[in-house]
Amino acid sequence: MKNTLRSFISFTRVERVGIMFLLGAVVVLVAIRISMSFWVRPATSVDQQKISKAWEEYKQNEAKEEAAAVNTTSAVIDLNTADSATLMTIKGIGPANAGRIIAYRNTYGHFTDIEQIKAICTMPDSTFMLLKQHVTINTGS
Repeated sequence: MKNTLRSFISFTRVERVGIMFLLGAVVVLVAIRISMSFWVRPATSVDQQKISKAWEEYKQNEAKEEAAAVNTTSAVIDLNTADSATLMTIKGIGPANAGRIIAYRNTYGHFTDIEQIKAICTMPDSTFMLLKQHVTINTGS
């Protein structure tokens, strides 16, 4: 019985080295976890207030920039005569949408309704509502 128990719990030299290595790794990891409170400082309420204030300033500046970008095009642009550079001055129309507008105009002729832009341009309704303020369609040739 004693020999059976001894053979069941006895380890070879390689196994003992492996077990010691694993125990050492566990001790090191536990020590790191315990010591983290000394070298990793948790965020304080002052830091959180600074972050919140900085975020609010960022959002306000972003809103101002967006409002300024909407107001960059004060003139009304005719979709039937504008080139791609002129179209891209309108917020919501980038190079891809300007190309689509010109390709549509070259393929199907002049625009007859501003709503036709929704069929060829990919933009949200809010952008389309802003766009309607800056474009017109002159159907007279």
